[in-house]
Formats: sequence, structure tokens, C-alpha cells
Amino acid sequence: MTVQVEAGYRLQGTVLDAYAGAPFWLDGKAGDAGSVAVTSWLIDDGHVAGIGVSGTPLITVTTKTGAGAARRSRRLLLIDEDAPPEVVRWVVDAFQGRLGGRLADLASLSGEQVGFYQVPINYRLEETRSTIAVPDMLKVVATGRPIPASHPAGSAAPWRSNWIGDGTDLQVEVPDFGMVFRRPRARVVRGSFRFDLP
Repeated sequence: MTVQVEAGYRLQGTVLDAYAGAPFWLDGKAGDAGSVAVTSWLIDDGHVAGIGVSGTPLITVTTKTGAGAARRSRRLLLIDEDAPPEVVRWVVDAFQGRLGGRLADLASLSGEQVGFYQVPINYRLEETRSTIAVPDMLKVVATGRPIPASHPAGSAAPWRSNWIGDGTDLQVEVPDFGMVFRRPRARVVRGSFRFDLP
């Protein structure tokens, strides 16, 4: 007997998007040629396919090279090492676009989904400083300031922005997937997200 699973989701929390070049979600020519992005998703509350996923942090690393027909976009997902197997399964499915909805749209803008790792994710979000770190793999350090909801910065983003800053350090070292880069002057935007798929 087959049990039918309803693979909807409701996710909300805080996002920190650090990028050099164009943000990962920007389509078209502006998103080509040498863009890198590290986007941290801190799920404060939510569920996927009926499984509670509140308190789960994850990070997507997106790289875009070339232009036109030579364009190559790839994305790696890092999910917290303490997440249990059923949470990992459904969160990865949702963020890699396999469940549909808005997260599938964002995954399609990120190109090839190359896989995921479970890793220790450390983060600290303060009024004037934001830090995300995965030991020996990834680090984002940014200084910035809160902005009012009416501010135009990041208004085209798929989330509501409330903080803007500059990265004093953005570095990734995942040689297994050819993702090794450092961008000391990245753009950083923080905000709140909510994604629903009935």
C-alpha cells in the first residue's frame, strides 16, 4: 500500500545574502560572469511535508561564470549538522526545487544543484554586524545598519530587506565542487523571508 505525502511547505525566518557581482536571484545578463553569493537561511518557524523544521539553519553557495551560451551556474547547499535525517531530506528537497513553488523558482535561477553537506553552522546577527561561519569551509563577516521597510535597497529581492551592509570578508573554500573564492568587498543584505506552498 502506498501512502500519499503532501509535500507542501511553510517557512519563515531571517535571510542574510552576501554577494559579489549580482545576487543569485537576478536573472538575465546582469547575473552572468563571475557572480558569487552566500545566502544564509535561518528558519525560525516552519514545516515541510508535515515535518517540523523550525530552528534549522542552512546556507546556499551559488557561483555563476561565463555569459550567454557559456554561462554556468551552480549551487551547493549546507545544512546544519544537528538537523535530523527527516528534516535534512525535506529541507534539501524544498530548497533544491523538487517540491515546486517559490523555492523551485529560486533554485532554477541558481542553476545546477550540485549537492549538500551537513556541517556545523555558526551565526551571530547584531544591529551593526553580521557573522556566518562554517569551520574550514565558509565565512561571512559584514558591518552595516538597519534600514526602514520603505527603503528601496533590495526591494526587488524575494524577501523583505531590513538591514544593509558591506562584507569585510566573504570567503568560501569547498574544493570538491571547485568553489574556492574570497571577496573582501561584498554587498550584504539582511531581511525576513516567508515561503508558502499549500
